Amino acid sequence: KGISRSHGYLSTQCQVLRDELAIGRCQSEITTLPIFVLANLASGVTSILPSSNLRSRFKIKQQAETAQLAAQMLEHLPERILAAPAFLMQIASYLKEQNIQCYFVREVLTGGGPVFPQLLILLRAAFPSAKLITVYGSTEAEPISHLELPEDLTQDLLADLGAIAAGAGLPQGKISQHIDLAILPGALQSEYTETQFNRLRAPANAIGEIVVAGSHVITGYIDGIGDRENKIRVGSRIFHRTGDVGYVDAQGQLFLLGRSAMEVGVPGGS
Repeated sequence: KGISRSHGYLSTQCQVLRDELAIGRCQSEITTLPIFVLANLASGVTSILPSSNLRSRFKIKQQAETAQLAAQMLEHLPERILAAPAFLMQIASYLKEQNIQCYFVREVLTGGGPVFPQLLILLRAAFPSAKLITVYGSTEAEPISHLELPEDLTQDLLADLGAIAAGAGLPQGKISQHIDLAILPGALQSEYTETQFNRLRAPANAIGEIVVAGSHVITGYIDGIGDRENKIRVGSRIFHRTGDVGYVDAQGQLFLLGRSAMEVGVPGGS
């Protein structure tokens, strides 16, 4: 699938990122996510691109490149880090092993994949002064929600670990005010009337696939390849299917339970 982003779309997304994640309120940021580099350019923020490739399958090479990245961070002193969980797991683990704490980092944002409490504990150790924020979104819709973690993580994370083990799902925080998010149970169609769609919307705590619409949500792919599988037309609006299963609790907080493609049926339930 190919995604077409207009200047208007990028401008809108940049404004949403400023509103939701305070993009533009720091001087420098190390990031692995290209779309945020564009927002930084528009906001006058210096983007520091990692000088190493941490995808190496060879452990010795991977360790050397992690050390290179740590040295780069200590040289340039970024105020913010915005990167995928796997990237941050490597760098935070290395910093812990080397007993290095980066007090110069004011914020760490991570998302694009599941963020488990174990990673957050590592991040707090490596970046003791930083605000920790998890961001939920996808290539087609970024951001959808975000969760700002409290400074004292220990007690909250122990509670989260217990809740996750009991099947409560991964907390994703507050849903963006710029997005219309719906939870849809069961098999989905590619088109609904507004009335049909509103009847289908799940109530609080009910589980289903997460679908979103809004000004910073991609409404289609180049040449329409992938539209039928990933888009839902509701009257004049287009909703994007995230492919994630979750629910919204009574307080309006979003929780993830897994991928819809991995859902299996069992006797007496799903």
